[in-house]
Amino acid sequence: MSNFPSVRPSLNLQFDSQPTPADMTSHLASVGATFSRASIGTYTDANGLVAEASAGQARPNYSSAGVHEGLLIEESRTNNIVSSENFISPFTLGSITVYKHQIISPDGKANGTFIVPDTANTTHRIEEGQGSEDATATWTATLYIKEGGYNSINMRIRGNGTGNGFGATFDLGTETASAIGNFGTGSHTSSSLESVGNGWYRCTVTGVPASSGTGVSSDLRILNDSNVETYAGDGTSGLYLWGWQLEAGSFPTSYIPTIPTFSSRASTATFFNASGVLSTASTNVARTDHKYIDGQWVEAGLLLEGLATNLVEDSEDFSTNFWTNNDDTVINQAIAPNGEASADLPNNVYPASGIGDATTIHTVSVFAKTYSSNTSLVFRMNRYGSGADYVQATFNLSAGTVGAVTENGTASSGSASIEDYGDGWYRCILTGITSTTAGTISVNPQSQVYLWGAQLETGSQPTSYIATSGATADRSADVYTTATKVRSADVCYIDGTAFSDFYNQDEGTVLTYSKCDGYETASAVFRLEQLIIIQQYFNNGIRTFFKDADEFNFESGYSTPTNLNKIVVTYDSSNLKSSINGESVNTASVVDAYGNGDRLSIGGEEGNSSRYLNGSMAKLIYFPRALTDNELIKLTQ
Repeated sequence: MSNFPSVRPSLNLQFDSQPTPADMTSHLASVGATFSRASIGTYTDANGLVAEASAGQARPNYSSAGVHEGLLIEESRTNNIVSSENFISPFTLGSITVYKHQIISPDGKANGTFIVPDTANTTHRIEEGQGSEDATATWTATLYIKEGGYNSINMRIRGNGTGNGFGATFDLGTETASAIGNFGTGSHTSSSLESVGNGWYRCTVTGVPASSGTGVSSDLRILNDSNVETYAGDGTSGLYLWGWQLEAGSFPTSYIPTIPTFSSRASTATFFNASGVLSTASTNVARTDHKYIDGQWVEAGLLLEGLATNLVEDSEDFSTNFWTNNDDTVINQAIAPNGEASADLPNNVYPASGIGDATTIHTVSVFAKTYSSNTSLVFRMNRYGSGADYVQATFNLSAGTVGAVTENGTASSGSASIEDYGDGWYRCILTGITSTTAGTISVNPQSQVYLWGAQLETGSQPTSYIATSGATADRSADVYTTATKVRSADVCYIDGTAFSDFYNQDEGTVLTYSKCDGYETASAVFRLEQLIIIQQYFNNGIRTFFKDADEFNFESGYSTPTNLNKIVVTYDSSNLKSSINGESVNTASVVDAYGNGDRLSIGGEEGNSSRYLNGSMAKLIYFPRALTDNELIKLTQ
């Protein structure tokens, strides 16, 4: 620093040059500082991703523009959304379909959820909450969203189930957040929208849900292109969601993931491992799934599914008597998604008899790969014994796209999708109700391409692959538990000989570069114990306290905070001085003797659990001399 005085600092903490949690933690340890946090904590890393630091690890934090902001210090908070990424039970869904693990989310994993309004002319919503929380307190909800055909959403916080609450509309097209008013005794305080990269935005709304009562919930409502709540969706457009958080407080803090805890599963189940090979997890073993996105396998997180049955009795061998035209099948012709040479080359095969229920919505899927010049697959699901009632789609295996979806006769609810699994393999998926007439279903891949892993199951979307050989097979439901989660407070201080090694009792100067993201009453930057000097963000300004004879007898002048504040405080036996962001020096005389300093608290106020920095500290530098007024101003310019 060119503005440094001639005296050398005896403590020089350069947090903004420590890029990782390991570096930051080692940097603190090198000067004898104690750092603790009893839980994991998230932060934004140098790549703009939401990353996770283990318990006891300090957190570096970067802005969305990639600027290293320094050491992140926050108070304790609880995320009251019990499944912040999975959007599974106990969520309440209203005319909406949830597709999990669809897109890369702000943490770099393929665990973004796609929510799609159905075709009913109604409100399309998702809700979670209503516990025993205090509805009269101030609450903040945050959510990461990304455009997926629609680009607007209402997010509300409600209290005690009586209709009290407030909310805001977030429009990604205009990049705006606006209040939608209060409901009952609810009171909206603020709302904001922040771009975090790759098309994702973090949306925030704050207020008091109700004037009385217990129980707090948050709900989301997808809006159409006219920003209207009630409409008929097209069944394909929606919004991507990730990282829903509901916390008591007047400002948002770093994301607190609440991932369900896997308990058991009564059967084996499949998943794609980190190398892209379809693998089988044993009974009662959790699955961490992966998706093939932009030419690489990306972790998608914990895979949780309900009970499902594959009604296709021979899912990998198309030459058995289950299939008609089996004589045309050449078996074991290519390496299948499970890494084995088990993919077949059939031609227009279909089950020898009907399966399933033609009047119920089903989903049929198969892994397919181009053979020779054949680059498309025509896939049909029809009522067995009738060529008139069917749902059909064409899949381009070269481009990885879906062509026309056809509904014929009394078939309905037809839709199709295609998923890339690398090495030329795609999972081709067709959904629909084949007929209003009672009967069974036939599935018919009508093109000569490599096929493997055929599956027919009830429901409107596919689940993980269930292998069969000679009979149908079930995959049992994953059993799991959900819960709120606490992020513990960050605690950082220097005491003992590490403190006395740099500290001068008679005179000294403390320089900090800090940024406060929010506070309730005050937010402490540092505190020198026994001396006592306390520096705080307070009432939309910055102040420095000096305490002697158990009374605060000096308070520096206020200064309007900026994004990064340079604050310096100096003391000797007669005076206490401070300067902020190059402003003129504030001075007060010291009347009474003060005690011996014995601890430097960093980003917090000892003995006051509510006064954490709740932001980032880029630098903390101590000089063992009281600097001159000119030196103080230069240090903070």
